[in-house]
Formats: sequence, C-alpha cells, structure tokens
Amino acid sequence: MRRACGTAAAAYGERVDEFRARLRLLTSEEGGRSGPLVSGYRSLFDLGDKTAAGDVLPWGGEITLHGVMELAPGGEAVITVRLLMATHDPLSPGWTFRLFEGKRLVGHGELL
Repeated sequence: MRRACGTAAAAYGERVDEFRARLRLLTSEEGGRSGPLVSGYRSLFDLGDKTAAGDVLPWGGEITLHGVMELAPGGEAVITVRLLMATHDPLSPGWTFRLFEGKRLVGHGELL
C-alpha cells in the first residue's frame, strides 16, 4: 500500500514509500548530468539518514515527472519519488534531499 507524504497516513506516523517534491538538477558545469532525465529514471536519494559509521545511507528511488516530458540539467520540476524495496519514516514538507548517480551529486530537492 502506497502512502504519499503529506497525507493523513503520514501525519499519523506511518511509514511511506513515495513522496512529492520539487527537484532541481545541477548543470553539467556544476558537476551534474550532461543529458536530461525522464519519468522512470532511477537513482539514489540522500534523505538525511546515516549508517552507524556516519556515512550517507542512500535510498533507491524512481522518479515520475509532473508537467514536463523531460528535465534538463539546470532545470527544475515537480516530481513524485517512489522508493524501491523499502519504506521510510514520515517526511514533512520542506524536508530537503540530494540526488546522486553513484557518488556524483546531480541534483537536490525539497518535499512539497
């Protein structure tokens, strides 16, 4: 069962497996991607969680774009992220995250 952040379910502390956010991709000059991404794109998300050793605990997720067919480097769009293989503690609007391809930072966003 999917529950988007910001719903009554998330407000009651239930775990979530998707959330809506505004994403900005870095430009290639900023070290980001050289080409656009489309709905169905899968990557790693840093939601602020850490391992016991203090390293970033990445979350795999799939992006669905809203209102655009593709998102070019330097662009911004509203997205839905569906977490793959796990659920997360509730996240609140305003929560920020970083988007990675491997260890390379390619974007950042904020939950709506």
